[in-house]
Amino acid sequence: MDALYEMIITLLMILFWAVELLYSLLDRVFALILLSFILLILWVDELFPINKEVKIPFNTRVFITLLIVLTQQILRFFL
Repeated sequence: MDALYEMIITLLMILFWAVELLYSLLDRVFALILLSFILLILWVDELFPINKEVKIPFNTRVFITLLIVLTQQILRFFL
């Protein structure tokens, strides 16, 4: 059951970060575009690994996502 939940969360995160990347492109803020792109690649890597030897654990992906989301919100506040 955990694998099913992880797959659902992964698909939702890919969809969310694709939309967030488009929103950042419309705003033309390079830092937000870069952070959204990094997160999109991070979550797409779960389904289609770029480097098959390095596997990032699911909990680490969630933690990195939270850190980058916090950074994005701080940037949005100041921009």
